[in-house]
Parts: sequence; structure tokens; C-alpha cells
Amino acid sequence: MPKRNEFSQWLDKKYLEWQMAQGERVLLKDFADWLGLSNQLLSHYMNGRNKPTRKDLIEKIATKLGDEVYDILGVARPNARIQALIKSYDEMDDESQAELLEYAKQLMAKKREKQKQSEIQQKSVFTPKTS
Repeated sequence: MPKRNEFSQWLDKKYLEWQMAQGERVLLKDFADWLGLSNQLLSHYMNGRNKPTRKDLIEKIATKLGDEVYDILGVARPNARIQALIKSYDEMDDESQAELLEYAKQLMAKKREKQKQSEIQQKSVFTPKTS
């Protein structure tokens, strides 16, 4: 049997906490179903054979058990604002998605224009005047 790693130990702890919240002893299969994972995959994780590496699997686990899974796996946490934006975008119809994209393009054009103006101002401040 492979040596249990930090992730498998953490997952075991979360399984026990989840059982306690259910108020009864619950099968590992039920925990796997709740997480949205196959029983075999969860078993591999809990026995230390594998760790999740696919983004979608890590997100499933984080959604149910908390963002600390990112830290335990040594994976960068997703940006909450970007995640909220993606979720909103996915819920929009095609027309709204196109409008949002166009608005984002307009915002970026404004930002570039402000940067350009700022660079011009800085050059004029630091350029010596010749008489």
C-alpha cells in the first residue's frame, strides 16, 4: 500500500467530518457521490495512490470541502473575481455574452488610452526644454 500523503490524510479527515455532519456512519461510496467523483477515484485519493491534478476535479473537491485543498495540493487558488465572472458568463445567453465581451474590449481600449496619455505626460515632464 502506498504511503499516505498529506492530501490523503486531509481527505480522510474531511470524510470523517462529513460523516459526523450526516449524523451517522456513511459509506465511502456516498461520500464519492456527494463529491461528484467515482468511488474508485476517491479510493485512490484516500489511499495515497493518486492526487487530483485535473483542474475540474480539484474544483469539485474545493466546492464541497473548501479552498484549502489548493494549498494542500500546492496549486494556486483561483482568482475569486475571475471565477465569479466565468460563472456569470456561463449563465448568460449568447447575446449577453457578446455584449459583455464588447464592453470588456471598450474598457481595455480606455485603459490603453489612459496609459498612453500618462506616458506622454511623463515624457514632457522629464524632457528638458531648450531655449
